[in-house]
Amino acid sequence: HQNKFSYKKAKGLPYKADTEKQAEFIRAYEQLKKKIAFDESIYFMDALHPTQATKITSAWIRIGMDKAIKTTGSRTRLNIVGAIQLGQLANALTSQYDTVNAVSMMDFIESLRWKSTNTGKIHLVLDGAGYHRAQVLKDKAQQLDIKLGTDQI
Repeated sequence: HQNKFSYKKAKGLPYKADTEKQAEFIRAYEQLKKKIAFDESIYFMDALHPTQATKITSAWIRIGMDKAIKTTGSRTRLNIVGAIQLGQLANALTSQYDTVNAVSMMDFIESLRWKSTNTGKIHLVLDGAGYHRAQVLKDKAQQLDIKLGTDQI
C-alpha cells in the first residue's frame, strides 16, 4: 500500500478481440433490427461449460505461512446451451447436453424453433465455434427457417 499498489485481480482481454469486426457487427445488427419483419425474431445463442471445482486464486498471506483451502471432491462439468431474445429474458431457452457438438446444436435449434413465439424467420447470432459452422447444422437451420451467424445478418 505504501508503494501505491492494491491487491486485485487483473482484467482479461478477449483472446481474439478485433475492434473493427466488432464495429462492423454492431452496424449490421442495428440495420437488422430496423428491417426485421413483425413475425421475425433475433436470438443470441451460446454454450457454456461450467465446472464444479474449487478455484484457488491469490491472497495476502503472511510470509512464511501457508493458507489451506478445502477443495471439492469432483470436477463435474456441465454442458449448457442457451438462447435469449433481447427484451424477453423471461423466455430464455436452455438445455443441458452430455456434449456440445453439431448434433446437440441441431437438437437445440429445433427446440428453439418450436418454442419461439414468432412464426417468421429466426435470426440466430452465435460465435465462431466449430460446431456452429458445421454443414449439418447449417442444413438443419435452413429447413427450420433459421439464419445462423453474424455473417448472414
